Amino acid sequence: MSILKEGSKEALARYINFCSAYTDIDKDKAYNLAIHAMKYYNGDAGARANLRHFQELENRWYASLEANNPDYSVYDDKYFLSDLWACWCIYSRKYLLSIMSDKSLFNQSIVKYMTSQCQNKIEKVVDLGCGFGYTTAGLKEIFPASDVYGTNIDTSVQFKVGTELSKKYNFSLVSDIHKVGKGVDLIFASEYFEHWEKPIDHLIEVVQASNPRFFLIANAFGTTSLGHFNKYKYNNCLYDGKAISKMFNITLKRLGYIKLKTKLWNNRPSFWQKRDTMIGMVNWQIIGPSALGLKG
Repeated sequence: MSILKEGSKEALARYINFCSAYTDIDKDKAYNLAIHAMKYYNGDAGARANLRHFQELENRWYASLEANNPDYSVYDDKYFLSDLWACWCIYSRKYLLSIMSDKSLFNQSIVKYMTSQCQNKIEKVVDLGCGFGYTTAGLKEIFPASDVYGTNIDTSVQFKVGTELSKKYNFSLVSDIHKVGKGVDLIFASEYFEHWEKPIDHLIEVVQASNPRFFLIANAFGTTSLGHFNKYKYNNCLYDGKAISKMFNITLKRLGYIKLKTKLWNNRPSFWQKRDTMIGMVNWQIIGPSALGLKG
């Protein structure tokens, strides 16, 4: 079965059974947390009352920020897998499906456009902060001939489960972007950079390490969630989510990227291309700058 269709309750049950082989969990609790998390992320505010476990983790996280000592151990909570499932279903899976739409870039799909710009071969794809690897597996399904990598902390339970998933879906799991190397065609980052206290510094590090041709990014700097920061650091100053989001985009432009206008809902994920990788006049004549909606 296509992993991009893995969003049903039956698929959730299979996911929890798979994860239970690597971490000691109450399957019913994990299942119910995932169901209510999906409802909450879909706008059902009442579902939050059934997410006490996640609220406790979130409170612990923000208390650690107040103490100026971020408690990254919250990521090791064994029921975090339920939240990752909800994020897969509500966010990243939908993003992957959306970029395959024939109308996502006006008269063609974003996937088709990227492939044509890479002379019909996407060679290397990276999923930053891949969790248990479902999104990475989805990218491998979209780009079956590509080398697809997911990054995560190699000491985590997530990495252990993701390693087993990588064997099934034929992608690679690495501990950081430096182990992928340069020549990356696409970096996918869904709800990733907001988990870094210094996201702009990390963005620069990612670009220097991999020099990607394309970025697909869905940031959520202004939201309150487990692992997000109240304030972000850049050049020894603190900024709120709204300010760091603007500075993040400015930095991408300064690094040589152009934001392409898409028909994706709420422009998520945002689509960026390295300016000096754009194929010349042939594509300009076919697509035209107005159709692409280039913003410099």
